[in-house]
Amino acid sequence: MIMTSSGKLSRARVKEKFLAGAIIDLQASEPLKVVSRDAG
Repeated sequence: MIMTSSGKLSRARVKEKFLAGAIIDLQASEPLKVVSRDAG
């Protein structure tokens, strides 16, 4: 969990990680896809 200094969930940092693909959406309707980080 990403917490602030006061112990609350840091929504801004969670959002950054989610948008970067570091957090998996478990409620997504389509199956998970494995993406290679080496591609590029």
